[in-house]
Amino acid sequence: MEKLLQDVKRALELLKRDGIEGWGLNVHHDLEEYGDIIETAPAEGCTSETCAHNSHDPAAPTRRWVPHEGTTLVHLGGETLGDETRIDYFALLSPGGDVVYLKLVDHPYYWSTLDSVDASRVPVWALASLADTEEA
Repeated sequence: MEKLLQDVKRALELLKRDGIEGWGLNVHHDLEEYGDIIETAPAEGCTSETCAHNSHDPAAPTRRWVPHEGTTLVHLGGETLGDETRIDYFALLSPGGDVVYLKLVDHPYYWSTLDSVDASRVPVWALASLADTEEA
């Protein structure tokens, strides 16, 4: 029983950690060194074995990419496109001062994707949004 309680406590601690979450979240392999993926909800979506999944992805769990301890994840901002696709930008700050920029694409019918992007691919408005925070 004690082992079960320890496992439950560990699971609750993992679920409390901040990160980037999405349905079926696919995290680009170059981000593996910066964080871990945990499943935060069971699979949802189409489970039909006869479906070709052309207009949507098959069922998948909700997943969260959690940066390693010691790093800081900053949400820079986001926008929703006309087809209900949500795009969010983040900065991952390392204790040594390095910055990795991240782009989350969250589409209502396809699995979410998280990729690192060059600073030049982050919209100016997203970076400038930090100016209000820094000036305060």
